[in-house]
Amino acid sequence: MYSPNERIRLKRLIFGNAVEFDLQSCTESIALASELSLYPAVSEGANASLRVTNSIDRVVQPLATNPAIHLDLPDGFIAKFGKTSFQFSFSREHLTQVHYQSELQPGWIYPALQRLRSSQFTSYAETIGQRVSELLLVPSVFFDPDKAILHATALEGPDGGAILIGGTGGVGKTSSQLSLCMNHNYKFLSDDIVVVDGHGTAWPNFAFPKIYAYNVVNNPEIRERLFRDMGPIDRLHWATRQQLAPASLRRRINPEKLYDGTLGRNSPLRRYVILVRDNTDAIYSRPISIELATELSLSILKTEYGVFFQHLHWHQVNRNIQGREPILTVARLFERWRELLPGILEGVTCEAIHVPQSVDHIKFRRDIIPFLTGNGPH
Repeated sequence: MYSPNERIRLKRLIFGNAVEFDLQSCTESIALASELSLYPAVSEGANASLRVTNSIDRVVQPLATNPAIHLDLPDGFIAKFGKTSFQFSFSREHLTQVHYQSELQPGWIYPALQRLRSSQFTSYAETIGQRVSELLLVPSVFFDPDKAILHATALEGPDGGAILIGGTGGVGKTSSQLSLCMNHNYKFLSDDIVVVDGHGTAWPNFAFPKIYAYNVVNNPEIRERLFRDMGPIDRLHWATRQQLAPASLRRRINPEKLYDGTLGRNSPLRRYVILVRDNTDAIYSRPISIELATELSLSILKTEYGVFFQHLHWHQVNRNIQGREPILTVARLFERWRELLPGILEGVTCEAIHVPQSVDHIKFRRDIIPFLTGNGPH
C-alpha cells in the first residue's frame, strides 16, 4: 500500500516499449498502479521510451486554444477529456512524455454517488485505468511508425499464435472472447483494441474488459466470476440497473480474475476474422483479401476511435493557423496504417464471418465457436 506523500514509480513493457510511470500517490494513481501490474516489469536500468506523470506543466503558455478543450503548445498539445487533461510532449516528432491530471472531488460522499450513477459502478477515480489506456497508451502508438491498432479482441490460441476478432461495437467480439478463453484454452490479449507491429506481432492490451449484462444471461460460469468479489451494494446496483437500463449495464473486471490468472503474451498473428451482421440466414465465413481486410479495419477505426482523432484535427487547425507543421495529422496517420497493414497481415488468414442480424445471443455464443476455431463450414 502506498502512503499519501509517497511517489509511485513503475516501469512496464507496454506494446513492446518500456514506459516509466512517476506518480504522486493518491486514490487514482493507486488504482492505476494496480491495473498496470498486469504488464511485465522492465529492469530499472532499461531506458524508457515514454515517461508518464500525473501533473500538468502549467508554466507553459499555450500558442493557441481552438477550441477551449484543446491547447496547442510549443512542443505538443494538451487534450482535455471531461475532467482529465493529458499533456503530450514531443522531441523531434517522437512522443517522450505525457502528463495527466484529473479534477477529483475530496472525501467519500461524491465518489459514492458517482458509483451509484455509473452504469459500471465505478467512481471517476476508479476509471483511471480505462482513461489512461484509451486516451494515453493506445494513442501513444499513433506516433510509432512501426505499429498500428485494430478494433479487435485479441487472443493467444492453443498453438501460440494470435487470433484477432474484429468488427464494430456490439457485433459479438466480447462474447466470442469469453467463450474461447473460458472453454477452449485461448488466452486473453485484448478486449477491443489490439496493437500490432511491422513484424506481425500482436501485443497485449490489458485494459480491463467490459462485461455487459447480456454476456451474463444463461451463463452461470461468467456470472459466478463476475459476482465473486461483488459487495452487497454492488449487487443491488446490478439488480436495479438490470430492471431500469439493462442495455448499458456492465462491469470492468480484471482479466486475471475473469480468466483465473491465465493471460497471453505477445504472439505472432495467425488469423484475423471480422464479424459482420447482415441479412444472412445462418452464420457463415468467407476468405477476404488483405486489401479488403485493411480497408474494413481503417473504416471501423475512423468511427470507433474518433474521440482522440478529433484532437489531432484540432492540432492540425491550430498549427495551420500559426503557420507551423503539425506533429501528426489524421490523414497522415491513416495513410501510414494503409501502407503498414498489408505487410503486417501478410501470411495471416483473413476472413469475414457473417452473422444473422437478429440471431439470439445464446445461439450466437454457441454457433460462432466452430468458425472461430477453424472448424466451421465456409
